[in-house]
Amino acid sequence: MSHNYKLGNDYWKRYFDDLNRNKIEEKNKKTRMLKRTSQTPHEIMTTGIKNELLSYKKMLYDEQQKSDNLRGELYQISQENIHYKTKLSRIHQLLEN
Repeated sequence: MSHNYKLGNDYWKRYFDDLNRNKIEEKNKKTRMLKRTSQTPHEIMTTGIKNELLSYKKMLYDEQQKSDNLRGELYQISQENIHYKTKLSRIHQLLEN
């Protein structure tokens, strides 16, 4: 409930801020001399989610790189294993003859 209260409080705070800004602009008759610089709660949440998504994408990319490196090492080791296995079988054949 406190979260909803805070959102409502932010809404009214911004509402009255906009009213005051409009009054000042009407008095001075200038076009939008005061600009809103703060973000709404929705914009803050959206920005946070975007940043979190980017961090997860980076983590996924790093894990894929590690996986690819490990697969390459495993392939090298398996090729080396096949090489030594053929040498051992060749030696074994020579010893039997």
